[in-house]
Amino acid sequence: MFDPSKKVNMNIQVLRGLSVIAVLLFHLELRSFSWGFLGVDIFFIISGFLMPIILPRHTAWTFIRARVQRLYPALTAMTLSVLGILYFIQVPADYVSNAYSAIYSAIFGSIFFFHQNIGYFELDANTEPFLHTWSIGGEFISYLLVMVILLLKT
Repeated sequence: MFDPSKKVNMNIQVLRGLSVIAVLLFHLELRSFSWGFLGVDIFFIISGFLMPIILPRHTAWTFIRARVQRLYPALTAMTLSVLGILYFIQVPADYVSNAYSAIYSAIFGSIFFFHQNIGYFELDANTEPFLHTWSIGGEFISYLLVMVILLLKT
């Protein structure tokens, strides 16, 4: 029997895959993929599409807990791995600076750290290993707003 939800899920996975490829090719600085940063926007659109499907299953607290449980393991693994590598290849002053940005990243606050300290498209941005965690910070802020709306609704 045909299950339309499986087709939607497969299409979402394809969109996610294409988004990741576009972002990776953008960071390889391939001329024909100068638009590849839009892959991040596609992820935000996918999240917006999924919200009406996800929200009815949750209270405000179970919603935010589910989001943290989904995001935090990968974020923690990436942060610790990058910090471990940087420890061996950076001078102490650069390592300390990156450790601060890692702390902000770990609390989904890198969007604020980098807004105050560096512009996304500045040349120095290429040396910031946690710069791209701004998107997960922005996503988490939107989740907090959804949580507040759910709290106000009850």
